[in-house]
Amino acid sequence: MKKLLIVLFVFFFLNCKHENVTSQYISDQTEKELIGTNIFSSIDNTNIFYDIVIGENYTACLDFYSDSILQIYDNTFSILKMCFFKGNGPNDFLSPFFIQKINLDSADLSLLSIVDLNLRNFKYINLTENDNTVINELMDTEMPMMNSCNMFSKYIIGFDVDMGMNRLFFIYNKYSKQIINVPYYPHVKHKYKKDTLTFLYMGSLIANDQKNSICVALKKMNSIQFYDFSGKIYKSIILGTKLEIPEANEKYLDFPDSPNYFIDICGTSSFVYCLLNPIRQNDKSKIFIFDWEGNFKTSYSLKYKIRRMAISPDGTYLLGLHMSSDGGTDVIRFDIP
Repeated sequence: MKKLLIVLFVFFFLNCKHENVTSQYISDQTEKELIGTNIFSSIDNTNIFYDIVIGENYTACLDFYSDSILQIYDNTFSILKMCFFKGNGPNDFLSPFFIQKINLDSADLSLLSIVDLNLRNFKYINLTENDNTVINELMDTEMPMMNSCNMFSKYIIGFDVDMGMNRLFFIYNKYSKQIINVPYYPHVKHKYKKDTLTFLYMGSLIANDQKNSICVALKKMNSIQFYDFSGKIYKSIILGTKLEIPEANEKYLDFPDSPNYFIDICGTSSFVYCLLNPIRQNDKSKIFIFDWEGNFKTSYSLKYKIRRMAISPDGTYLLGLHMSSDGGTDVIRFDIP
């Protein structure tokens, strides 16, 4: 009973804090265009990448259909190794995606971190080793299923994929096993079925423990929010002149006819990069850049439409996954001025 009261108090406290937030509106017009260079063409390859991460001396990609699900390249995008297969073995993968990490120390620079939801474990691969040894770590039973994962020494922060949990994202304490459930935001006046809320508030997040900051970018609304590590929101940003929300649909849960706004997010120790999907015909993909206090810095339109991205640790260039006309994946490099 005492634990229940504590949870209810925390949820009530966070909801009260959300009520006092004033949104800042920024223009959806970008300042300049990044042309980009195709450094890995699908014409010469049959890869269909769905996730990408940039390390100190490598780029790693996850592939839908290749026999080797993980592919690692050097900084010129020459292949270093192709490894691991789909399966249930200790060195196999089922549905992996990369764990977001920034502020890496020297021990982390060569350690590739992956979460595999279906196997409910974390996998770590030391890229300095010649073999393909995988260190497996089972998820705690209390930990929610997630589709976006940021890991720190004390916390794991992610978006919940379970329907009906009534939270925007969670902050999991690895030592106490306690979960902070951060409530949905922004508040909407329309009434939606409970099962649709998971899709309505779908998004991506990136966190920085040294800045005590979490940035959330929503897919079905033109909204970006900044929180601290207690789950308190301290800044809300709306792209454009008003909050855009999808209409309630009795037929579908996931709002298939409404626009997708922010479809990916990444960051460095200094900045957050939010990827805006093209909204109108002839629109381009756009990048909106903020510091970790939520201050808007600049924006760029991109010559190529990309659906996933990664930023180099020093913030000098960005790699985007572009779906080509033949159904493969091009990797486009954008140098950041």
